[in-house]
Amino acid sequence: MNDGMYMFKGEPPSPGETGLAELWLLIPERNAGRLQAGSKFYPWHMRLIGEGTVREVINPVLRLQA
Repeated sequence: MNDGMYMFKGEPPSPGETGLAELWLLIPERNAGRLQAGSKFYPWHMRLIGEGTVREVINPVLRLQA
């Protein structure tokens, strides 16, 4: 479980639609060396509200080291 903030590129998607967003982790060091393109994540807001796939990891500290 990690807290973060996301910002949609364009309008937020309606239920059942797909959207693109940027995500900022509140405590990124919890995920140091753990993220890579293709990783799945599941956003919660008092319940599961979706499924996401990482497209790019911008912060090099967070990237999974191969």
